[in-house]
Amino acid sequence: MNNKHILTWAATILFFGGCAVGPKFKAPVVETPPEYLGSVNDSTEDLLWWKIFNDTTLSRLIDRAVQNNRNVGMALSRVEQARLNLKATQSQYWPSLQYSLQAQYGNETYIGTKSDKLEQSYIFRPTLTWELGLFGKVRRMAEADRNQLLATTEAARGVKLALIAEVATTYFTYLQYEYALQIAESTYASRKSSYELTRQSYGIGTVSDLDMKQAESALAAAEAAVPQYRRGKQEAMYALSLLMGENPSNLSGTHASLMQQHLPGDIPAGLPSDLLTRRPDIMEAYYQVAASNAQIGVAQAMRFPSIAITGAGGLLSEEFKKLFDSKAWMWSAAGSLTGPIFSFGANKRRVQVAREKNKETILNYEQSYLQAMNDVETALSDVQNYRQQTVALKATIGAVQHSYDLSQQLYRLGQVSYLNVLDAERTLFDAQMNYAATLGAYLGSYATLYKALGGGWTTPEELLQAEQARNSE
Repeated sequence: MNNKHILTWAATILFFGGCAVGPKFKAPVVETPPEYLGSVNDSTEDLLWWKIFNDTTLSRLIDRAVQNNRNVGMALSRVEQARLNLKATQSQYWPSLQYSLQAQYGNETYIGTKSDKLEQSYIFRPTLTWELGLFGKVRRMAEADRNQLLATTEAARGVKLALIAEVATTYFTYLQYEYALQIAESTYASRKSSYELTRQSYGIGTVSDLDMKQAESALAAAEAAVPQYRRGKQEAMYALSLLMGENPSNLSGTHASLMQQHLPGDIPAGLPSDLLTRRPDIMEAYYQVAASNAQIGVAQAMRFPSIAITGAGGLLSEEFKKLFDSKAWMWSAAGSLTGPIFSFGANKRRVQVAREKNKETILNYEQSYLQAMNDVETALSDVQNYRQQTVALKATIGAVQHSYDLSQQLYRLGQVSYLNVLDAERTLFDAQMNYAATLGAYLGSYATLYKALGGGWTTPEELLQAEQARNSE
């Protein structure tokens, strides 16, 4: 083969190696509304959104959870696996080198024949193999793995953001039960005092049997409420320990109560189109579309031939001591062209499956955006309605408290029965518990909204920079 033929052959290989079969990636398009239905503020906010509550305990719990939570650790491990898988695929761009060492001794010379002379041979053979990337098969594989790495990274970010939101909502649930337990214990103490006074009055005959039985019933109901809210507080505390990757333990240190929590203002949610880059699940779905598109090219490339070049060299000798002599050197070079001819439609079906998988990922991307819009609108509605509800319930508590105080005064004057006092006390207890539950849900709705928005208004790169700055403090 002369130099001209060699150059032509090499140019042909480079041409086909530079071609990548399969469709070019086109970003999927979803219809985005111009604005949210819920009213929002368009100002900017702090990157670490949980800081808006001004609660150092909450920040400490979130830091510990991000560092120790096992789900976050597993998500980061999956990212590392995807990165290593990409590197393994990229290694196929280059030749591979193997070796073999063989020793033989016997009188077998050919299959089915024997020789009277015993023969021995020693072979050391390194082999260099390079499969040329015709039709962009390896390139498409690397493209798919690269997008899968990005998708896995976004999935890990989603796990982290979900964890932060869950720590916040669980913490607020803990504060809710803590406050409810204080109310239950206070109510029990008040009813126990009232019961003692009623019992004394009953002993001297100034109250009826009905009043005495009602006092006993009210005391038993208050006593039963205490372990109910204590159980809720303990379960929330143990849930926080699990989120932080720790054994069940009590909440250490002092912390602000439910009533001392800072209530944020309006949320700068931005535009619905911003969700396409904010939400980790949408970005994950986007990169999965890109990866599945590249897999179509991989499947199509498998329908075309591939060329492999093999170069072998080594040492061959009939005596081991002469294995490294200069005359023992041998070499060979070979090229092979292999391609499919007939496989009962398997290669064609492989391409069809890849195309259907791509359709599936596109639909998943569209569904992810619709789900995100639903999450944000629901969260915006919850924040606004819980805010109005807490204001109304707080006013209700003031009115009910006044009614309860008045009923006690009238009872002491003998103008109303003890049943009126119990009714007012039950109403006050229910109003306080309802307010505590609503206030806890109101605080938790902010965490849900930030999670629905993708953790704020920043890209993953900005989030990483902020974390690095926080860790260097």
